[in-house]
Amino acid sequence: MFNCSRNSAGSSQSKLAPENQPMVKHTSLILLRLFFAYIVFRAMAFAHVRSGAQYPGDGQQAFGFVAFFLVLGAVAALIYFVLGSMLQFLRRRKSGYSILLVDALLCLLFAGALTFAGATANYTQTPPVAERTDFEGRLPSAR
Repeated sequence: MFNCSRNSAGSSQSKLAPENQPMVKHTSLILLRLFFAYIVFRAMAFAHVRSGAQYPGDGQQAFGFVAFFLVLGAVAALIYFVLGSMLQFLRRRKSGYSILLVDALLCLLFAGALTFAGATANYTQTPPVAERTDFEGRLPSAR
Protein backbone atom coordinates (compact mmCIF):
# COMPACT_ATOMS: atom_id res chain seq x y z
CA MET A 1 0.00 0.00 0.00
CA PHE A 2 2.71 2.48 0.92
CA ASN A 3 5.94 2.75 -0.98
CA CYS A 4 8.80 3.76 1.31
CA SER A 5 11.96 4.89 -0.38
CA ARG A 6 15.15 6.50 0.81
CA ASN A 7 16.42 9.66 -0.74
CA SER A 8 20.07 10.71 -0.96
CA ALA A 9 20.02 12.20 2.55
CA GLY A 10 18.98 8.84 4.02
CA SER A 11 15.52 9.86 5.28
CA SER A 12 12.57 7.75 4.29
CA GLN A 13 9.53 9.30 2.69
CA SER A 14 6.20 7.54 2.61
CA LYS A 15 4.34 7.89 -0.68
CA LEU A 16 1.02 6.42 -1.62
CA ALA A 17 1.32 3.62 -4.13
CA PRO A 18 0.01 4.61 -7.60
CA GLU A 19 -2.71 1.94 -7.59
CA ASN A 20 -4.32 3.56 -4.52
CA GLN A 21 -4.35 7.16 -5.77
CA PRO A 22 -7.77 6.95 -7.51
CA MET A 23 -9.29 5.56 -4.32
CA VAL A 24 -7.89 8.43 -2.27
CA LYS A 25 -9.24 10.95 -4.81
CA HIS A 26 -12.67 9.31 -4.75
CA THR A 27 -12.77 9.10 -0.94
CA SER A 28 -11.67 12.70 -0.44
CA LEU A 29 -14.31 13.95 -2.88
CA ILE A 30 -17.01 11.93 -1.08
CA LEU A 31 -15.94 13.36 2.29
CA LEU A 32 -15.96 16.88 0.88
CA ARG A 33 -19.42 16.24 -0.59
CA LEU A 34 -20.63 15.14 2.85
CA PHE A 35 -19.35 18.43 4.28
CA PHE A 36 -21.14 20.36 1.52
CA ALA A 37 -24.32 18.33 2.21
CA TYR A 38 -24.11 19.40 5.86
CA ILE A 39 -23.96 23.04 4.72
CA VAL A 40 -27.04 22.49 2.54
CA PHE A 41 -28.79 20.74 5.45
CA ARG A 42 -28.30 23.68 7.82
CA ALA A 43 -28.79 26.56 5.35
CA MET A 44 -32.57 27.08 5.50
CA ALA A 45 -33.06 26.78 9.25
CA PHE A 46 -29.97 28.88 10.03
CA ALA A 47 -31.04 31.66 7.67
CA HIS A 48 -34.53 31.67 9.12
CA VAL A 49 -33.36 31.80 12.73
CA ARG A 50 -30.80 34.52 12.01
CA SER A 51 -32.77 36.84 9.74
CA GLY A 52 -36.24 35.44 9.13
CA ALA A 53 -39.61 36.69 10.34
CA GLN A 54 -40.62 36.11 13.94
CA TYR A 55 -43.41 33.63 14.55
CA PRO A 56 -46.47 35.43 15.99
CA GLY A 57 -47.64 32.50 18.15
CA ASP A 58 -46.14 30.57 21.03
CA GLY A 59 -42.56 29.33 21.00
CA GLN A 60 -43.36 25.64 20.71
CA GLN A 61 -45.02 26.08 17.33
CA ALA A 62 -42.15 28.32 16.21
CA PHE A 63 -39.73 25.49 17.03
CA GLY A 64 -41.93 23.19 14.94
CA PHE A 65 -41.39 25.43 11.94
CA VAL A 66 -37.62 25.41 12.44
CA ALA A 67 -37.72 21.62 12.72
CA PHE A 68 -39.72 21.49 9.48
CA PHE A 69 -37.08 23.66 7.82
CA LEU A 70 -34.46 21.17 8.99
CA VAL A 71 -36.45 18.33 7.42
CA LEU A 72 -36.61 20.27 4.15
CA GLY A 73 -32.86 20.84 4.43
CA ALA A 74 -32.26 17.13 4.98
CA VAL A 75 -34.24 16.27 1.85
CA ALA A 76 -32.34 18.90 -0.13
CA ALA A 77 -29.01 17.61 1.23
CA LEU A 78 -29.91 14.07 0.18
CA ILE A 79 -30.84 15.28 -3.30
CA TYR A 80 -27.60 17.29 -3.44
CA PHE A 81 -25.52 14.28 -2.39
CA VAL A 82 -27.13 11.93 -4.93
CA LEU A 83 -26.92 14.50 -7.73
CA GLY A 84 -23.29 15.30 -6.86
CA SER A 85 -22.40 11.61 -6.84
CA MET A 86 -24.01 11.12 -10.24
CA LEU A 87 -22.11 14.11 -11.62
CA GLN A 88 -18.88 12.74 -10.16
CA PHE A 89 -19.53 9.42 -11.86
CA LEU A 90 -20.19 11.15 -15.18
CA ARG A 91 -17.04 13.27 -14.81
CA ARG A 92 -14.82 10.51 -13.37
CA ARG A 93 -12.24 10.84 -16.14
CA LYS A 94 -11.82 14.56 -15.51
CA SER A 95 -9.46 16.07 -12.99
CA GLY A 96 -10.36 16.22 -9.33
CA TYR A 97 -10.43 20.01 -9.45
CA SER A 98 -13.19 20.07 -12.06
CA ILE A 99 -15.29 17.69 -9.96
CA LEU A 100 -14.59 19.85 -6.91
CA LEU A 101 -15.68 22.95 -8.82
CA VAL A 102 -18.93 21.29 -9.91
CA ASP A 103 -19.60 20.17 -6.32
CA ALA A 104 -18.93 23.66 -4.96
CA LEU A 105 -21.20 25.30 -7.54
CA LEU A 106 -23.95 22.76 -6.87
CA CYS A 107 -23.62 23.38 -3.11
CA LEU A 108 -23.75 27.13 -3.69
CA LEU A 109 -26.91 26.73 -5.78
CA PHE A 110 -28.70 24.53 -3.23
CA ALA A 111 -27.56 26.47 -0.15
CA GLY A 112 -28.30 29.81 -1.80
CA ALA A 113 -31.85 28.79 -2.73
CA LEU A 114 -32.52 27.43 0.76
CA THR A 115 -30.98 30.49 2.43
CA PHE A 116 -33.20 32.77 0.39
CA ALA A 117 -36.26 30.67 1.19
CA GLY A 118 -35.46 30.57 4.90
CA ALA A 119 -34.76 34.29 5.20
CA THR A 120 -37.87 35.36 3.31
CA ALA A 121 -40.35 32.92 4.89
CA ASN A 122 -43.32 34.75 6.39
CA TYR A 123 -46.10 33.55 8.66
CA THR A 124 -49.71 34.48 8.01
CA GLN A 125 -52.62 34.16 10.36
CA THR A 126 -55.54 32.59 8.55
CA PRO A 127 -58.99 32.86 10.07
CA PRO A 128 -60.85 29.62 10.72
CA VAL A 129 -62.99 28.39 7.87
CA ALA A 130 -66.58 29.47 8.38
CA GLU A 131 -69.32 26.92 8.00
CA ARG A 132 -71.32 27.10 4.80
CA THR A 133 -74.71 28.69 5.21
CA ASP A 134 -77.61 29.36 2.91
CA PHE A 135 -78.62 32.86 1.88
CA GLU A 136 -80.61 33.48 5.06
CA GLY A 137 -77.73 32.53 7.38
CA ARG A 138 -79.01 29.05 8.27
CA LEU A 139 -76.96 25.87 8.06
CA PRO A 140 -78.11 23.60 5.24
CA SER A 141 -80.32 20.82 6.56
CA ALA A 142 -79.44 17.20 6.02
CA ARG A 143 -81.91 15.69 3.57
